[in-house]
Amino acid sequence: DVSSEKHDCCILKEDGACEVFTFRNNENGFRELLGSLPSPEDTIIGLEATGIYGNNLVDFLRRKGFKTVTFNPLNIKRLAAATTLRKTKTDKTDAKFIARSIAVLDVQPDHNILYHISELKSLSRSRFSVVQDRSRLESQFKSTLMLAFPEFVSFFSDCFGATALAVLEKYICPRNIAKCRTNALAKLMHTASRGRFGYEDAQKLVQLAKTTVGTHSDAVSIMIPYYISQIRILSKQISLLEKQMGVILAEIDSPITTIPGIGTVLGSMILAEIGDINRFSTPS
Repeated sequence: DVSSEKHDCCILKEDGACEVFTFRNNENGFRELLGSLPSPEDTIIGLEATGIYGNNLVDFLRRKGFKTVTFNPLNIKRLAAATTLRKTKTDKTDAKFIARSIAVLDVQPDHNILYHISELKSLSRSRFSVVQDRSRLESQFKSTLMLAFPEFVSFFSDCFGATALAVLEKYICPRNIAKCRTNALAKLMHTASRGRFGYEDAQKLVQLAKTTVGTHSDAVSIMIPYYISQIRILSKQISLLEKQMGVILAEIDSPITTIPGIGTVLGSMILAEIGDINRFSTPS
């Protein structure tokens, strides 16, 4: 039974003997477990899929030659409810039940997941988490901008684009834009947009800043630069993750990206979540 700082183990032997003990989630604890186990050929080890807490233990056991079975916690809970009337629930009793489940059920050991697939899973899930963080910041940034300078959001088709962010990084709020030199603003916009914006656009933006219905707030002067810097950091991190996903995908040489609409990111996510495709008996 897996948890963050310690694991509870039940060793159930063929003659019915049962040994239960607790070991820490560290090297000494893993060595203690190893010293208590029979040979890998005579042993199968079961544990519930409890997020990341059991990953290091499973890797350790597989390197030592042991076969592992990962149970869905919901299935174990249902099986326990159907086969026992016990009211008490402890980590040690859960460990006993998992051991007995291995003994009575027709379980198959987990397939070894290739290193590349494991890396793809880690990278794709990290990317997903960072994208969520960036989306949250972008939503907060846009809300702040709508309060301070709603016309700015309408002026730029993408307020997270290079030109919009360059203007806000330099001038921060509409009051500063309204007081800036139009030539300087035009030059900034022209450079950031690679020629798409010019002097007339700068004039329009200055006029919008002078007549904005936005609410002046000192907090805006603090939060807008903060949001921009954080969004840039997260965007850079996403690019790094995607680049590494592409490197691993190239090493795998999977044909998945030949499917129309599936590129590096989506292909990596699909392969990572499928894992070893030989786990499945049929295409369906």
